[in-house]
Order: sequence, then structure tokens, then C-alpha cells
Amino acid sequence: MDDVEPFQQKMLEIGDRYLRRTAMELGRLRESMHALKVGEHHRLREVVQIAHKVHGSGAMFGFHEVSDAAGALEHLAEPYLERAPVDWSELIELCELLTQQLDDELHRACARRGVF
Repeated sequence: MDDVEPFQQKMLEIGDRYLRRTAMELGRLRESMHALKVGEHHRLREVVQIAHKVHGSGAMFGFHEVSDAAGALEHLAEPYLERAPVDWSELIELCELLTQQLDDELHRACARRGVF
């Protein structure tokens, strides 16, 4: 029973590190999104990879809203790794909306935890 509190504290610390790391990942995601906008369409793979990482880790650490937002971005963009969209501007616009949703959810999670 005495080990429960240290375990819970450790999990809180790990969750806080996840939020900080995700904030850095969001910066990388925004860089990749900017690159897409200027025609570097090969950077879509980075968008999918970052979204996938945030999606899986968020669920594991209990940040379901963050995970869901990243998952939506991942699932939107992933099919276009195999076939280019007819209209890149529409895909990029949707990806930007989902990136903003991810940013909003991350900030809410950080605020709830007092991280930053």
C-alpha cells in the first residue's frame, strides 16, 4: 500500500513529460505543415508520423482528447501517403484545422495539469 503514492506520483511525472514533449512535437508538426503549404509534399509522411506518435502515447497516458485529435489527423493524412490528393490545398487546410484542434486539446490538458 505504501508504494501506491510513489507510483501515482511517478505516473503524474511521466504524464507531465509527455505533455512537454508533445508541445515540442507540435512545433515540428507545424514546421511540416508549413513545408506542405510551400509545396514540399513529401513532408506529409512527417505529419503522419508525428500524429501517430502523439495519438498512441496520448492514449497510453490517459490524455484521450489529445490522442483523439492526433488520431483524426493521422487518419486523415495517412491514405495520401500512397496516393497524392487531387487537391493538396484542401488536404492541407483540413490538416491545419486538425493541427489547431490538437494544439487546443494539448493546451487544455496542460492547463488542467498545471504544466508549462
